[in-house]
Amino acid sequence: MNKKALAAAILAMALLAGCSQNQSSPSASPNGQTEGSTKPEPTKKPKKEWVKAEQMALDHVNIYLNGTDVAAKEKYVQESVNPEVASLFLLGAASIRKEEDRYQNPFVAETVDFTGENGAKGTLTLIKAEGEREIIVLVMDSKVTFAFFNENNGDEMQENYEKMRAHFKS
Repeated sequence: MNKKALAAAILAMALLAGCSQNQSSPSASPNGQTEGSTKPEPTKKPKKEWVKAEQMALDHVNIYLNGTDVAAKEKYVQESVNPEVASLFLLGAASIRKEEDRYQNPFVAETVDFTGENGAKGTLTLIKAEGEREIIVLVMDSKVTFAFFNENNGDEMQENYEKMRAHFKS
């Protein structure tokens, strides 16, 4: 199986697993804050390329995963997703998550440089949200290439998430 087909198959499984999540959101405290939510700690000044990757990762959550405007999601895919996997993301763009399944108050926890098994370089950005939900977004060549979720239904997808998660300190 060639690398593009393998990447497309893994992405399809991630999209399906991500779209089928069915978790409830955490309850809010009397002051309007969600209990257990954490604010990101200030970190050292990020690398210039990390700033763009982090914004792309947040856009992936806010526009693509949490968004309710299908046209905006499709535009996001056309502009921000690697063309080799964009067709798979377009399939998921029509899916709208229920309010309780959306990522609440997502923030960038950490970004690291990444080198794939084939030598391709990019960044991994760890996004955290309320309810201990996490997403790791892989950006290569200034395009979103893949997203790994900590809420996986399949063993292989969970294993892939854990491999990527091991790159982070937080």
